[in-house]
Amino acid sequence: MTNQWNPPGVPPQGPPAGPPSGPPAQGPFGAGFGPNAGAPPQVPVGPPPKSRSKGKVVVGAVAAVAVLAAGGFAVTRIVGDGGTSEPAGQATPEELGEKMLVAFDDSDALAAAELLLPSERRVLTDPAFDLVDELERLEVLSDVDLEQVNGVDVELSDTDVIVEETNADDIRHVTITGTAEVTVSGDEIPTGPIIEDELDEAEVSTEDSTTTEPFELPLVGIEQDGEWFLSAGYTIAESIRQLDVDYDTGEIPDIPSVEEAIAPVGADSPDGAVEAMLDAVADKDVEAMIAQLDPGEFGALQRYAPMFIDDAQEGLDEEDFSLSITESDLRVEGDGDTREVFVEDIAIEIVENGDETYVQYSDGCVTVESGESTDEVCFTGDEVTAQLDDALDELENPEPAEDFIAAVQDAFSDFEVPGIVVTEVNGKWFVSPIGTFDGALLNVFEALDADELREIIETGKEFYSSMADDVDYGD
Repeated sequence: MTNQWNPPGVPPQGPPAGPPSGPPAQGPFGAGFGPNAGAPPQVPVGPPPKSRSKGKVVVGAVAAVAVLAAGGFAVTRIVGDGGTSEPAGQATPEELGEKMLVAFDDSDALAAAELLLPSERRVLTDPAFDLVDELERLEVLSDVDLEQVNGVDVELSDTDVIVEETNADDIRHVTITGTAEVTVSGDEIPTGPIIEDELDEAEVSTEDSTTTEPFELPLVGIEQDGEWFLSAGYTIAESIRQLDVDYDTGEIPDIPSVEEAIAPVGADSPDGAVEAMLDAVADKDVEAMIAQLDPGEFGALQRYAPMFIDDAQEGLDEEDFSLSITESDLRVEGDGDTREVFVEDIAIEIVENGDETYVQYSDGCVTVESGESTDEVCFTGDEVTAQLDDALDELENPEPAEDFIAAVQDAFSDFEVPGIVVTEVNGKWFVSPIGTFDGALLNVFEALDADELREIIETGKEFYSSMADDVDYGD
């Protein structure tokens, strides 16, 4: 166990701490380390709310979207086919923090992305590339600069890198601090015609704005093959671990060792990965579920799972229900090390407190049998349209809603329901939840074109306005 620092102004709880017997004490990770340990991390994102006009808030939001998109696109240039640079592991955690500060100071998304754990860069590669591509095609973004985040200039001063040990030799807390002067140039943000039209209509000012704020950003460095990388997954895991404090002793649990981690298992085929996950769910086997997850996405979860898995399994075992999959028909599409698995048909029997329920999905419809009742819900166009018509009958002025619904239905008439994404890692196939989400998101964008998006926006505004007009706010 490791001692946890108390936030400033909060007296220690429990008995006095004895002399340290391990690595240096750790602060509450999500709250930062060093001289400001315990204080919420301050990351400059714009002028203080009280001094911002409504227009600047909108411009700031647009800037944030553009920054995220540009950063994601930059990642793809590093690790995608034909990438321009290689992973930049560092010799020490201190060098890792210094490199990140340089990348921030230069507004260099490429350099920052190079510092990520290789497996995490792999997870971001294709989805980020495709997402920015789609946003440009839909005229939401335009001319995204790959070398520098457009419209955002950052100047850092009084910077420092604070590295703290943990009980694990391959994990370090790396906190970067300093003062950031951030200038947002509204005219240079890579917004496309659709966003620009909305800003013009709202008469939003795109004037430059500058703010200067101190910041303290806690990150986690991971050693892999003798080099140090930053990790988003381990940063999240460490933030959660710091919350698991024993308030009697002031200690937090140790990080499990590599040997204690749940080993990824996977399956021999793409559909086998989904079947193995379904079996694990049916068996209520938490460890088996975690072992079937893509280790590139959930390596941190697999490492930290021993901290909570016994409690999770015990809680699941105490639930009076059982689940069995009586029928399944899966279809695999794609090639290479990423495939999609589509559920054509699946039947599930659920027993809870002695009551039996049968659920079956087939041909776009879900049938539920419980006792003597049977219900069916279909996701086909005709069924959805009928349900919407019933809802519209309740509106005093249904025309704006009808126009909005028609615009959405027309735009997504060619929408393809995504499958479950699975990935091959070291010869085994794993379920990829993040890849599945990314695929679903991209399918939404790919179903649209710029004119359809404009029509959805315009009819959506009319619908919102009509609903607002119908609201009785009282006297």
